[in-house]
Amino acid sequence: MCSIDGFLHMEAENMQKRKSKRNTISCHEYYCYKLQIRNDENIILHSGRLFQQYAIDEWIKIESQRLDFASLNQDLFRIDMLRHGEREASQKGRNRYLPHSFTGGPRDMRRRYMDAIALVRHFGKPDIFFTMTCNPTWPEIKANILQTDENSKKRGLPHAHFLIILDEKYKLLTPEAYDKYVCAELPDPDTNPELYALVTKHMIHGPCGALNPASMCTRKKGYYKCKYPKEFAEQTSKGKNSYPIYKRRNTGKSVQIREHLIDNSWVVPYNPSLLCIFSCHINVEICSDIKVIKYIYKYICKGHDKIAFNVHSNDTNIEIDEIKEYQSARWVSPPEATWRIFAFHISEMIPSVYHLQVHLEGQQFVSFKSADKITRILNNPTIGKTMLTEFFLMNAEDEDAKNLNLLYREYPEYFVCSTDKTWSRCKQGKVIGRVVTCHPTEGERYYLRLLLMNVRGPKSYEDLRTINRILYNTFRKSAEKRGFLLCDNKLIECMSEAISYRTSYSLRHLFATLLIYCNPTNPRELWEKFEKPTII
Repeated sequence: MCSIDGFLHMEAENMQKRKSKRNTISCHEYYCYKLQIRNDENIILHSGRLFQQYAIDEWIKIESQRLDFASLNQDLFRIDMLRHGEREASQKGRNRYLPHSFTGGPRDMRRRYMDAIALVRHFGKPDIFFTMTCNPTWPEIKANILQTDENSKKRGLPHAHFLIILDEKYKLLTPEAYDKYVCAELPDPDTNPELYALVTKHMIHGPCGALNPASMCTRKKGYYKCKYPKEFAEQTSKGKNSYPIYKRRNTGKSVQIREHLIDNSWVVPYNPSLLCIFSCHINVEICSDIKVIKYIYKYICKGHDKIAFNVHSNDTNIEIDEIKEYQSARWVSPPEATWRIFAFHISEMIPSVYHLQVHLEGQQFVSFKSADKITRILNNPTIGKTMLTEFFLMNAEDEDAKNLNLLYREYPEYFVCSTDKTWSRCKQGKVIGRVVTCHPTEGERYYLRLLLMNVRGPKSYEDLRTINRILYNTFRKSAEKRGFLLCDNKLIECMSEAISYRTSYSLRHLFATLLIYCNPTNPRELWEKFEKPTII
């Protein structure tokens, strides 16, 4: 279905399924219509750079509408707590926040990153990382554009990043296994002319550096961003910088690319089968070291680059406007604008990750509108029903849940939570659960999460605080009696979990927090265990 005819067929089916007709359409639907390929000539699609600017402008209009909606309807996204004695909800929410449901926003990107790390924890590190870039000479593209449009398609080509985790029996563990799937040499033009033509067309870097100082990847002072040309190597070996050192023999053979003679040191690592199938630039890398994982996921999910600072007085009443901060840093290219106008997904994750909330008893998050009265909020029959409270209820009453005796994070693998927060047995594919993170400074909520991560089948908050029929007053006391805090194992677990997604600065801040609030028995040993940097 990933073809123009397929998408048109899907569109026709969706139109037939609509039961009611509307007299109006949204801005998004209108521009989708304007950019469709039709039998009659659509002048917009054949306007070269003007078309690219048009696509960007129309997407900015659509996104601005969504940002305006978020700005004017903060009540729909606000999650806050009322202080004792307050009766009106209108006193809350002076700041403007960009919800995680806004695609491409900072909360959305962070959530995607945390979900990806959850898959790494469950399945292990990714084994293969490859980047695939669109080929403007693909037959399906050339069949749908005029010859005069070909030059307008060469800049800002769409590309996709893939991280693949192989099954245990297919893991690539040795340099010999790397050579079966990745090659970084020019093929023999006599024995494999087709592959040779594809490699010389799509898989040659640059040239840059001394051969081409004007190249985009050439930096000042003779440093080249992509570190080409690579050094020759007689055989593949595990490198020190996360990626292997691929076999690049100095055979003396070269090919003329853009008026320069190019040898194996300029070949981008590729997979011959994928290159022959897709006929485009596909850079394939083996993830040989766990250090590369955090870097790759941060690279994919980091969003737009921005550095900003300001100086202000020590005023706690400063209002935060995340919507304006997002608008001041967004960067949109023509392919992305077109992709977003047609509402294609910007990322996919298989299997999906389900987020499990953690809250103390009676302190669940509640969303409300500024015009709501407190009595109306409290009288809502579903206000006390959350996925955590229903998790306790299932463990107490459901026979399947009792027999499985699951941890909280394992629940989505067997049960699904409906919109009314009720858990039922899952009948579809596998889903991975992720318990939201808690900082040690959160006190009891942090220790509640610690218990939920380690105690199987709890039936209530009291059950988590009960050991040998003795009910303790706090979750921290329960964690101590269960032996979770008698040594630094749980602190090591906390740091190990944080090290997969936090930066060096925030890790140092977390370590200081653990020293203040958690009283580690051996602070020096804890420091030395995580002292070495973990990102490249």
